Amino acid sequence: MVLTNSLRPRHSVQDSITGDFFNRDGGSESARFLQEGKSAFAKQDWPKAIEAFKQALAADPNQPEAHAYMGFILIQAGHADWSVDGV
Repeated sequence: MVLTNSLRPRHSVQDSITGDFFNRDGGSESARFLQEGKSAFAKQDWPKAIEAFKQALAADPNQPEAHAYMGFILIQAGHADWSVDGV
């Protein structure tokens, strides 16, 4: 099973086991780009998905879903070794 969410450091005692992931503002810039990337990924529009996930990561460098989807795209392109080493 591949998880698109990962563990994060907790910023307060109210945070979940994934840090502040579930407590985020869904309207943030990172969330908007993440949604665009997911939509493009579902349509297999790899260039558009890559650009959206890069923008999500520029807004939040520790965004776990954007990192995971970038890895999925690299695997689709036959670059599984890059997906493990980093984007």
